Amino acid sequence: MRFIRLVFFFCTFLSFTACNQDPVFYAISLEVEPRDPRVQGTPTAMVTFDGTLYVASRFSNTIYRTDGSAWDSFSSEDGKAIIELAATTSGIYALMGDVKTTELWKYNNSSWSLVTNNTSYTQLQTIYGVGTDLFIGVMKSPSSYAILLYNENGTGNIEILENNTGGILTGAASDGTTVYLGTAGGVYKFESSTLTSVKNINVCGMITVGTTVIAATTNGIYSSADTFATQHTSVSCSGALALYGTGSSPTLLLVGLNGGGYGEIQIENGSTITNWSVYAPGDGDPSSISDYDQYSVSLEIYPLTSLKHFKNILFASTLQKGLWSYRDSQWNTEE
Repeated sequence: MRFIRLVFFFCTFLSFTACNQDPVFYAISLEVEPRDPRVQGTPTAMVTFDGTLYVASRFSNTIYRTDGSAWDSFSSEDGKAIIELAATTSGIYALMGDVKTTELWKYNNSSWSLVTNNTSYTQLQTIYGVGTDLFIGVMKSPSSYAILLYNENGTGNIEILENNTGGILTGAASDGTTVYLGTAGGVYKFESSTLTSVKNINVCGMITVGTTVIAATTNGIYSSADTFATQHTSVSCSGALALYGTGSSPTLLLVGLNGGGYGEIQIENGSTITNWSVYAPGDGDPSSISDYDQYSVSLEIYPLTSLKHFKNILFASTLQKGLWSYRDSQWNTEE
């Protein structure tokens, strides 16, 4: 009789726990088996050129590329360490070297060519392409920074654009007429080969939505629509920004968040933001994913350095945890 009572109690306990699932066990059930990422460590920015996505692991000597179906790779010049990638309308560029001496190289289908640097600066640290222009951030000293400019249609050499900025170059974007540059010390306007200070904010990333340039900061998001005067939302951004949409027009602005993961801001008519509310992935309509719970135990844990929606696949570069992608309704490392 005692044995029967014990069996009855045990079965009743299992039935109870099945109906009242412990949140810890539920979270574990959502986790997917981690895979070895194809691009390990901290990836560079993801850039696209001629229908192909390019990305590398910082300080490695391999660049990976995909057309959306399969991946292949190629090496840097003479095995040099890759610092960062950028793209213009004419091609792919890479900063190669180390933190003290860095060179700018252009990839020409199967080989690399060195871009002449006519300045005395050797610590080239960041690069951003807008149209035919390539903007380069330089650290002159731990507290002194400059911006360089390279345009193939110009002199063909790297030239000094601004000798003193309040921080390292962190972004560049155009509203269709004017190019804006973001630095850790403020926003600058680039017109007629002249750089003019616009707003003193700590920019960590820039992107264009329609005809408006968005500047993300650690204290919120600003836009060129009002000359970056209004703090539209107070979220703390990591600098990762991307447009998301299943059709020809984007429906979401994805914003990397300090602390991990990203948020979603809705875009109206493919070009306008009027509601600056930041939704968690899976909570808004539309959304970039279908299940917040699975995201919460995977990508949301890690700080993001770059986001890209390419060929209906959402990619995310993480800090030290490699390149991730959203496939089959799950976030996992990209194999």
